[in-house]
Amino acid sequence: MRLSSAFVAFVFVLGLLPFASADPGDDPFLWLEEIGGSRAQSWVRTQNAVTIKQLKSDPDYTDTLEGAEDILAARERIAYGTLAAGFVYNFRQDQAHPRGVWRRAPLSDYEDGDPAWDELVDLDRLSRLQNQDWVWKGAHCLAPAFTRCLIKLSRGRDTIVVREFDVPSRTFVKGGFEIAEANTDVAWIDINSIMLATNWGAGSLTRAGQPRFVKVLLRGHAVNEAVTLFEGAWPVDCLFKGRSSRSRSIACLPRAAPCRRSRLS
Repeated sequence: MRLSSAFVAFVFVLGLLPFASADPGDDPFLWLEEIGGSRAQSWVRTQNAVTIKQLKSDPDYTDTLEGAEDILAARERIAYGTLAAGFVYNFRQDQAHPRGVWRRAPLSDYEDGDPAWDELVDLDRLSRLQNQDWVWKGAHCLAPAFTRCLIKLSRGRDTIVVREFDVPSRTFVKGGFEIAEANTDVAWIDINSIMLATNWGAGSLTRAGQPRFVKVLLRGHAVNEAVTLFEGAWPVDCLFKGRSSRSRSIACLPRAAPCRRSRLS
């Protein structure tokens, strides 16, 4: 496959912790991987109860909790942001937006200290409309305009849903890129193509449950029509991520075998 001449595509292959490559059949706690399972949920509730009981036994518990809540809800908190194309992007949680709101403000307003924030994605409203418990996992926007973004949402698990978002209209793109819930990593190549590492079905994950195939998905094509860009060797447990750059000066340095990162064009 020939990629846009303005981009270099490359794949990061990162080594995971040594225990990730252990034989799953020898792990007596494998059932904890099913984080939505009844046994795992029961274990979590039991551990939470033990922890909360111990915390509440501290005479300063109530005052400390109230102080922490006041700090987290304070309007005076610094709105740390990401700068892109003349705007500062910020994700904010407060009493009015307990799930959070993704917003932006012009850099000039931000520098003046009293920015007029433009709300882009209100997770509380979105959760009500879709009857989902959405958790914000970030946004990856296409340079240089940063007006098309791949929004990552979670239902409180390690897996995410990816949906394409149009910033000027404040709407999700109808018929745009949309990736079902999975352990997923995604990056733009250009407006009509993305690099995608996800659960492609049987045999597509490492023993640690991470995707080992990075593929190119074109706009208008089904996910199962994506073309393989990189395949990680089995059974090595590595973390594979696709990235692209507008500069051909970027070099991908090799890592110690068998986990390494490769440049592909």
